[in-house]
Parts: sequence; structure tokens; C-alpha cells
Amino acid sequence: MSTRRSTHEIGKAFELHALRFCNRHLGMSLRAVGGAGDGGVDLRGWWYLPSFNISPALVKLAQNEEISSHLTHPEKVTSAFEPTSSDRMRRLRVVAQCKAERKVVGPRAVRELEGVMAHLRGKAGYDNTENELKTNTMAILLSQSGFTPAAMQHAIRSGAPMMLVHLPGGQPITLSPNLTTSDDREIKLSNSSPSPAELSESSGADDDEKWDETYSGAGKERGEEEEEEEILVEGAWWNPALGGKGGLLGGEMELRREILSTSGVNALTGEAKIRTRLGVYHLGNRLNLNNSYT
Repeated sequence: MSTRRSTHEIGKAFELHALRFCNRHLGMSLRAVGGAGDGGVDLRGWWYLPSFNISPALVKLAQNEEISSHLTHPEKVTSAFEPTSSDRMRRLRVVAQCKAERKVVGPRAVRELEGVMAHLRGKAGYDNTENELKTNTMAILLSQSGFTPAAMQHAIRSGAPMMLVHLPGGQPITLSPNLTTSDDREIKLSNSSPSPAELSESSGADDDEKWDETYSGAGKERGEEEEEEEILVEGAWWNPALGGKGGLLGGEMELRREILSTSGVNALTGEAKIRTRLGVYHLGNRLNLNNSYT
């Protein structure tokens, strides 16, 4: 059986990988929306954060079970959680694009994301709804291969609040030759990068249905193991329009690479193998996956 993967399969695998990262490691509440009429957006949702100039101790008191339920069920959010009426929590609208490309992402992708943000601002003004105009929006660009210096420089100058994430991994699932259509299918994850042949476009709707069934089956096979999945992050950074003192986050939030442990020595370089993770901090205090202080 051929292992050739379509661009749709490659893109969707990375999209779901990025979704897990944003929700589990950044504490966001996003959903995948990519498809026809998506307006250039792959992931969309909310990020619940402490309000500006609120002490960590006060925020910790505010983050009870009720707020945690709103993080996983954003459709139930009431006006009490709007940034203009809440003394403790606020929310940002998040839109994200996922780039599963072999080449390093250049400034063109950043300009495209700026266009998406401009369209959303224009739409909010056209709709002229109070909630739309009061809700701030940030963008995330997630790349499987990283970014060029030109892309980083363009993002720095951009007035659109933006976060760039280099997120390797998330390759399509590789099926065993003995795969059948029954529920006892064998599934494993591919750790290798897609070859040029895998980037060729597949034809027909059957491939989409097969991919959906495959990923669904893989989720059932992995079960609880996926909950503890460690996601490698090569780099994460946001521009001044988002993280600066004059940006949406008011200079109160920061990203830190945390060292978890060392596990032996690299046989080729002699350097220690270090396990790390990305941490989000507010006023020097780490936020956990439920956006509470630890």
C-alpha cells in the first residue's frame, strides 16, 4: 500500500498538532475551523487571561471551578467575563494559521496574517456590534519549519498583535500494510519529515474521509497516553503590538523556556539532553493549563 500523503493530510495533521499545543500548553480554548470559507483562519477561539494590574493573589482567588468550566465551554461565557466588566479576568479572541511547509516561512505569510486581522477589524466595524468592537484580537502563526529573519523583522514592525511559534512535529499518521476498515486497525505516528512525493496533491473525496477515520481511530488507540504528550517547541515569540507595554498584554505577560530535567548525553555532540517546555507568565507568576497561578 502506498504511503504517499496528500497536502491536505499533511496540513490537517499539523493543524491538529498545533491545536493540541495551543489548548494544552498555552491554556487556550481553540477549535479547528479550516476549510472552505474559513477566511484564511485554521484555528479560532479564546484565551482567558488575568486583567491588567491585578495582583497574582487576587487572580488566584478568582480562578475557581466556574471559570475553569468557561475555559472549556466558551459558548457559555456571559457578559460577566467581558474585559470591560470583569475585575479579574479578560479574554482575547484568537485566530491562528498553521504552516506545514518544508521551507522556512518567510514574510509573505506574516503579511497574509496581517490581512486576515485587517479583515476581522473591518468586519467588526461593519457589524457595529458592541461586543465585537470591545473584544481584542490576537493572531498566532505556527510553522513546522520555522521562520526566516525577514519574517521575524516584518512581525516586529507589524501593528497587528501577533505570536510566532516554531512547532516541529505533527506529521501525518502512517498506516500499517495490514490496515483494514474495521475498528481493530493498526496505527502509528510517523516521526519522519514528509518527502517531496508526500507533498503531491491527492485527488477525490475518499482521501478526506479516510484521513478523518484514521485520525479518529488513532485517538481511540492512544487514549490517555495523548493527555501526557510532550510537544516539542523550538521557539515562541510575540511582537511588541502583543507583548509590549503598549500592546494588548500591556507588558505584563512573558514566555519562558523552562528546563524540566536532563536525560543523558548526546552521543554526537557530547552535550546534555535537556527536556524543556514553554511557560506563560503573568507578573512573574506561571500560569498553568487552566490559566491559574502556580
